[in-house]
Amino acid sequence: MDVVGIDTPCVDFLAHIDRLPKENQGARLLEYSWQGGGKVATALVALARLGAKTGIVGVVGGCSYGRFCIEDFIRHGVDVSK
Repeated sequence: MDVVGIDTPCVDFLAHIDRLPKENQGARLLEYSWQGGGKVATALVALARLGAKTGIVGVVGGCSYGRFCIEDFIRHGVDVSK
């Protein structure tokens, strides 16, 4: 293992809207995406993409957001083993 990070991973929700709504108004949602977030988590993914062997120590919930974080780390090559 080249780099191990300690973090509380999070999930970012990015929304593309047609305009910035005024107070008490809405806006049309054109597209959206879910992405893993957190400073350490983002750095670990970037290092893994560059070929480093990375791992994370952290806690996520058993909910869909926690599962998303774990699956996203695995998809990007970050070790999440216990």
